[in-house]
Amino acid sequence: MYMLTFTLKLEMEVLKIITATLIGTTVMTAFSYYISEKFDKLFKEPVLLNYLMVMAGLNLKGNLEKLAGWMLHYLIGLLFVIAFN
Repeated sequence: MYMLTFTLKLEMEVLKIITATLIGTTVMTAFSYYISEKFDKLFKEPVLLNYLMVMAGLNLKGNLEKLAGWMLHYLIGLLFVIAFN
């Protein structure tokens, strides 16, 4: 019985972290895209992360380049959620 309770608590904690990551990162990104358009400045995190990867010598091609920026963006969001949880 104890193992079942522990497993259920762990699953709920993981679900809470994933949900907070997806919602928090998505809302922040939507706000950044809005501000980016409003002030005609580049505040789009995935685009900036792609630029940093290119400057670091990670030259990805095609869709992988865009996907890598988004994946890194959400990974950073996950790390923030874990750090502040």
